[in-house]
Amino acid sequence: MHRSPLRAHARFAVFATLALSLAGCPKEEKREGAPPPGAKNGAPPPAASGATSGASAAAGPGPCASGGGEVKDDATKAFFPKAIAGWCLDPQWETKSYGDKAKFTKDKLCTTAMDGGCEAYLKGGLVRLVMLSYIDGSGKGGSVEVKLTQFDTAENAFERYTRTLIDEQDPANPNVAKPLDEKQAKWGALGTGAGYGVKGNYFVEFSYSNETETPEQLKANSAKLLPELTASILSKLPGEDAAPGPVLALPSDKRLPMGILFKGSDPWFKAQQEGAGAGKEEATSPVMIKGTGPLALGFYKDGDKRWRILSAVRKTEELAKDAFKAFKSRPGATTLKGPSFDEGVMITFGGANAPKQEFYVARKGAAVFGVGDDEYALTASTAAKVGKDEAFAKLAALFAATK
Repeated sequence: MHRSPLRAHARFAVFATLALSLAGCPKEEKREGAPPPGAKNGAPPPAASGATSGASAAAGPGPCASGGGEVKDDATKAFFPKAIAGWCLDPQWETKSYGDKAKFTKDKLCTTAMDGGCEAYLKGGLVRLVMLSYIDGSGKGGSVEVKLTQFDTAENAFERYTRTLIDEQDPANPNVAKPLDEKQAKWGALGTGAGYGVKGNYFVEFSYSNETETPEQLKANSAKLLPELTASILSKLPGEDAAPGPVLALPSDKRLPMGILFKGSDPWFKAQQEGAGAGKEEATSPVMIKGTGPLALGFYKDGDKRWRILSAVRKTEELAKDAFKAFKSRPGATTLKGPSFDEGVMITFGGANAPKQEFYVARKGAAVFGVGDDEYALTASTAAKVGKDEAFAKLAALFAATK
């Protein structure tokens, strides 16, 4: 698969049963209780760690006959329904909590819960993480592992949500997770055997598994439960059910359903760049530029035409000027002048493994927008480039809409 402009150094476990050949779905990572690597290549994995197997659950009363288990974490137990849609908290599962006022310290997350997937969470502002499991009350062997992560800011929680959904994935790929109906969750998504949601400082992930089901059965059965479970937990979480300002400023017309990447934490990106080598990651995308502060990147498609829009809208003009400095100070930036903005530059991205992309970035008042090439489209055809006239027209419309 062709790499996107934002390289992830870690990814949470999200698809516990499908083969990694389903391009576009967030990648799996090993974790405590997860199947060995060979199980990822098409073989159904076992039920989540701590879950009752289909054979043992079938013998005797159903696993939810006693009412289900308990969430043994005082800080989060009010967020999780004890039973829902014929499922219940797994009575055999021991709640695991990491971080602030939790059972385990954050450093234990890397050794007991996530094998190679914790650095992005820790450096991205993780405060606490809680893991628990639901089980199918019918005794058919299904289980759902739940991970609820609290971040230091709502922006960092939203960043993790978008990065999990489409990082290294083309959002136009039909196998990418689909957004839930807004009546179920304002910011929620459903993948194959996986669910996601974000609200306030919290990001929640669900991984459905059943070793007795075919991939088709798993997809259908998880789609019945996960939206309802996602909506139930999100409704109980504190905080505002809204995206950060730069995301809300992105136009929705022609935007791909999951076509949003958001950067909330410059420190995380700085750490990533240092780990990858000076300047290596920054050169591939406007989202990787240090010093911009919170920034959203939208992915758009109209027929065969594709383009991207960046948004760094701020509350004051001075804050917008600070954000714009990061763009105009980029090596090779070319000054632009136009009737619809106060200042502008053209900047380029690309590298050995990516085509050259041009972005036209401008500021007017408290708003910073950019319009540029889509790397996925350029890989297919150089005729897919966004020209200056087209970019200026789109910028004018963006600034007009922010009045």
